[in-house]
Amino acid sequence: MAKYGEQFHTMGMQMGIATQELAKGAVEFARQGLSPEETTKRMAAAV
Repeated sequence: MAKYGEQFHTMGMQMGIATQELAKGAVEFARQGLSPEETTKRMAAAV
């Protein structure tokens, strides 16, 4: 989880979005059964 936390933090900094907001979105994708890699891809696309 720490690995993904760092990725979300970096993505948030690059895109001007709070890490907490990215994490909330990631939780919703994860609830759909997506892999961590797919969740990260979809978060980047959504932002």
